[in-house]
Amino acid sequence: MRRVLRTHRSILFAVPLIALLGGLGYALPAAARIPLMHTPTTYCVKWKGVSSPNVASDDNYLEGVAALSDQDVWAVGYVVTASYTEQGLIEHYNGTSWNNVPNPTPAPLISELLGVATISSADAWAVGYYANAGQYNQPLIEHWDGTSWHTVSSPNIASEGASFSAVAAVSATDVWAVGNLLNSSTKETQTLIEHWNGTNWSIIPSPNVSPTSYGDYLTALAVISDNDIWVAGTNTTISNADQTLLMHWNGSAWSIVPSPNADSSSASNDLSSIAALSSTDVWAVGSYMYDSGNGYDATLAEHWDGSAWSIVSSPNEGISTSLNGITAVSGTNQLWAVGDYFDSLNQPTETLTQRWDGKQWSIISSPNISGASGNVLLSVTSLSMNDQWAVGWFRIPGAHSSTLTEHRALASSPTGACPNY
Repeated sequence: MRRVLRTHRSILFAVPLIALLGGLGYALPAAARIPLMHTPTTYCVKWKGVSSPNVASDDNYLEGVAALSDQDVWAVGYVVTASYTEQGLIEHYNGTSWNNVPNPTPAPLISELLGVATISSADAWAVGYYANAGQYNQPLIEHWDGTSWHTVSSPNIASEGASFSAVAAVSATDVWAVGNLLNSSTKETQTLIEHWNGTNWSIIPSPNVSPTSYGDYLTALAVISDNDIWVAGTNTTISNADQTLLMHWNGSAWSIVPSPNADSSSASNDLSSIAALSSTDVWAVGSYMYDSGNGYDATLAEHWDGSAWSIVSSPNEGISTSLNGITAVSGTNQLWAVGDYFDSLNQPTETLTQRWDGKQWSIISSPNISGASGNVLLSVTSLSMNDQWAVGWFRIPGAHSSTLTEHRALASSPTGACPNY
């Protein structure tokens, strides 16, 4: 059954001056002694769309978001040009508006940014991959120094190709990036983890499921401390079925930690994102294919209690639902997850937001672009209890894909109620 949480907030105005004077014993005219009625204004913390720029006449996608403050938010993605090349896309929110920020283009054919992390106003990282004509993907790392973005070299990898999907920081001298590489000898996709020590990037040995068969893919990072870090991803088995993959850093080595699958017979059990409230309260989300004939997915949420991972019930919308991103609200027991769903094959894809209140996951209303054939949220970040950002993309039929940015913040309610916010 679908559950919703309702939040009602009212701001009461100050007592009118004439009422105060009367209470102090002043003689007031009869007309002034008529009771005054005030309707309190209701304010709701809800999701709303925020305009974000696009590169004209091209397809624009946002894949990752990270926030340092309500005046310092970064989003990254890529643009597919009219000539079918791809270039990295970086946008910044300054507290008033989103703006495109120039970023390096290391290759003329493909350059995508998939993850971003912020440390300070003069220290941010973005990762992804690039490729040239006839070339395998190569890992891409970019750094913000407070003035501009520039590429940072990473170590040579003895493989036919590699890419990064996520980045996270413990500090300015302790940054991690994860992804995958294509082993040149086995032709299998394997895990890739690199570390920044404040001076250079280095490859850190990481395990793979044995036998890896088709490969291992790392998609997301969650940092708790310098000796407590989690990575989520997917392992593709010999039978070409996707299984969940979770790995942990204990300060000296990475190890695979057993994780459940929603349906062991399913062709797809994928983890897309991970977030941590504490060392004994870690969450990973994604989706699993419950109807392989039609390719329909259902949400997948897994929890670490300090001893083991377990599946926790999460709601679904429509006939196919997926969770793509998750963030923890620091200092609370709450989390937010975002994704997308559709009701039927001829209906548009809609945004999906869910909240964990410490006891259960609930679907919370989120806006969609009217008339769009697709609305997708891929990443979410949290600044405080009532301040979250989510990014993705939308498409209007007959037009190009456009960036989608949504913000959860205080807003007045014209109806005097806060339904499903």
